Amino acid sequence: MSVKHFARMKNIISKTDAEGAKLIRLYGEMFRPDIYVPKSVEIEHLDQELKLLNDLEEEKRRYGAKLKSLRYNSQINPNTEKHYERRLQTGKRD
Repeated sequence: MSVKHFARMKNIISKTDAEGAKLIRLYGEMFRPDIYVPKSVEIEHLDQELKLLNDLEEEKRRYGAKLKSLRYNSQINPNTEKHYERRLQTGKRD
């Protein structure tokens, strides 16, 4: 349970720093949350690489959709088409 949800359950709507501090203290006393342990450097690096991979896949999908849409146009600019094709080819090499 989050502190925010806990505050809703207690029907606490005050938003001052003092009230917030009391709420957090009460939450900690009642629930004894686990001590935060930061991610290891290796896990953090893997998370960053996974986000990068997801971003690159999304970018490739977007460029593919733009190229497909562009090809439906009867007056396609060859330079524009080449640009999107190069972007897609670059993504395959990475």
